[in-house]
Amino acid sequence: MVEKHATNSVENLFREIRSFGEGLINITQHPSLLPVYVLGNCNTQIYLGLQHEDDLDAAKRALFLNPGEEIFLDRLAVGEGIVKIKGRVGPSHVRFPLVPVKKGAIGDDMVSSRGDDHGKEDVG
Repeated sequence: MVEKHATNSVENLFREIRSFGEGLINITQHPSLLPVYVLGNCNTQIYLGLQHEDDLDAAKRALFLNPGEEIFLDRLAVGEGIVKIKGRVGPSHVRFPLVPVKKGAIGDDMVSSRGDDHGKEDVG
């Protein structure tokens, strides 16, 4: 019973957060495991190279791809993705620039300050 209540709470959060002018970010390597209410309330979707058939099918449905277009999800190279912004941009192939960052240069303190320290230290 507790698990069902928790699921309902998470579902309500995803469904209602926009009315407060806020949003949520969710990241997964397996979109097929996300509940429908999560994908249904995503404004921006970014898909990188997917390997598993279930994940390819979930992405195809979420992106409203035409038959045969899902093959592009399997052909993405490192640094490439398919991006869709609800009501603004249909599924589009994009290339993400490589931004070299020294491992450990960005710590929890910088993330928790929401990047307010951005530009004050060298992270490259």
